[in-house]
Amino acid sequence: MHRGGETTGRTPAFECVGLGMSYTLPGRTVEALQEISLRQEPGEFVCIVGPSGCGKTTLLKLLAGLLCPTAGEIRFPAATPGGQPRTALVFQDHGLFPWMTVLDNVAFHLEAMGVGRQERRSRATELLSTLGLASFADLYPRVLSAGMRQRAGIARALLADPLVLLMDEPFGALDAQTRRFLQQELLRHWEERRKAVVFITHDVDEAVLLADRLLVLSGRPGKVMADFAVPLPRPRTPADTQRPEAAALKKQVWAMVEEQARYSLRALS
Repeated sequence: MHRGGETTGRTPAFECVGLGMSYTLPGRTVEALQEISLRQEPGEFVCIVGPSGCGKTTLLKLLAGLLCPTAGEIRFPAATPGGQPRTALVFQDHGLFPWMTVLDNVAFHLEAMGVGRQERRSRATELLSTLGLASFADLYPRVLSAGMRQRAGIARALLADPLVLLMDEPFGALDAQTRRFLQQELLRHWEERRKAVVFITHDVDEAVLLADRLLVLSGRPGKVMADFAVPLPRPRTPADTQRPEAAALKKQVWAMVEEQARYSLRALS
């Protein structure tokens, strides 16, 4: 296995130790993940790629506490004893509540945390301003474009101030122009806040643009096949992903993903 980066000796954002997940279906058991062991440092941006159905979304749901693993464990050293670690999950679908205004959607996690109405609305308004959504704060999600709704969904996750931000192909359904804008906005906010991010994508160019480390999962059951350090300085622009060292990494990653995709298709035939 290729290893990206080195252990710093700091307390990690989280660790997965021998993590596995199986689903029981009528007449059979499906193993989604197998022996996932990885460590993520505070402030580290990790992207995960792999063939469809390899368990990427399952891994995020395990990290978010939406599923319980059937093997191994996840450790959040910074979480309070017996407490739920502070994570926030952004799906490809924005997940906004249609009956709430944009402002109330973004402030939702603060309300759940017991923050007073005036403070949470003030903080939500400030963040919406940085994302160009202040003038849409009192509108409902249905009147916004897809890119605006996704920006609002990301704002809600950022305002929750998570220890780990989990993102499941958040830009996958967007047009190229909106996607590029949101990639740059995400990087800007990450540079300011330096939260640990786990970002799933099918786009290797996107992974190389965003990540400190790039993990490649095998076909189901998903295992960590490779762990690469992305050899690009920050800050980055899309043009940087065309540099020779980035192009070599993309070629290697694409070859691994394509091989696993073909293997998965043969297994299903």
